[in-house]
Amino acid sequence: MKILVAYPTRPSFVARDIEILKRDHFVNEHCYFPPTSLARGLRALANCELLFLWFASQRALPLVLAARMMGKPVITVVGGYEAANCPEIDYGNARFWTQRQVTGWMLRRSHAVLAVSNASRESIFKNLNVPAGRVQMIYHGFEDLSGSAKPAKAPIVLTVGRIDNSGWVRKGMREFFLAANEMPEFQFVHIGSVEIDVAARIGRQLALNVTFLGAMPFDQVGEHYKTAKVYVQPSYHESFGCAVAEAMLFSCIPVVRNAYSLPEVVGNTGVTFSGDSVDGIVAAVRMAMSMDSSEGEKARQRVLHQFSYRRRQEALLNLIDSVAQSQPPAK
Repeated sequence: MKILVAYPTRPSFVARDIEILKRDHFVNEHCYFPPTSLARGLRALANCELLFLWFASQRALPLVLAARMMGKPVITVVGGYEAANCPEIDYGNARFWTQRQVTGWMLRRSHAVLAVSNASRESIFKNLNVPAGRVQMIYHGFEDLSGSAKPAKAPIVLTVGRIDNSGWVRKGMREFFLAANEMPEFQFVHIGSVEIDVAARIGRQLALNVTFLGAMPFDQVGEHYKTAKVYVQPSYHESFGCAVAEAMLFSCIPVVRNAYSLPEVVGNTGVTFSGDSVDGIVAAVRMAMSMDSSEGEKARQRVLHQFSYRRRQEALLNLIDSVAQSQPPAK
């Protein structure tokens, strides 16, 4: 089957889905942002039999309309922003009536809607008025890239992700860096691009135990996952939290905020904290650092069994077959 995979950006989880679809199908890719690429996308759609859309962005509305006019089925994977309604952190497309209507319209006209967690699935129901039978939940899938070697873990507290204006509050970065001041005995490491003045945002000089390593390829990030004992994700909202699962694969002990999908990802491993105080993160990190290395192995096993690459592969390919069989052949 010829499938057009459309997306505004190509993060690792989108790339993994593309590789999965390529196993059984011919895949053409289209980046629908900037909008000037629309004509190219419409030409690609005309030569494909199914539209696989990553993110229910309003920028993709012309593609969905065109697919429906051409009689081609649409499968839409919802990210975090589209279904979120979090005015307390100034986040989410569903905060606004017009955007809710457009996104909900797109999803109700998709032949299948995919969520990546139960928390995300509930947000789609609650905020976008999409019928329950239209939404399926398929967790992200991760390959075991950690290798068999298990190096000794160092007293390092690691977090991964871009720091910018839009994510500063949502990702809980202020509390992360302030917590470093309270725990000089541990090294706090951030991996990812930094696009704002962090010291100015926290209102004080950065602690000496804070290190910024910048953006880097995943294989290099893996080297830091290997040595860090604790991985912290203090986000107020995540539709899944891929970096948490990746760190867990490398036997990092996860420390996460009790918000949206994060408790769903870590399960009964690591430490979950609540509230927005710095003391909450400090207590959680200290508890994780006191845990035996077996807790990191427990976290690793959870990802291998609950969020395996093979499980998502089978579910996605089965869904493609199901949708294709329910549709008349493309003309």
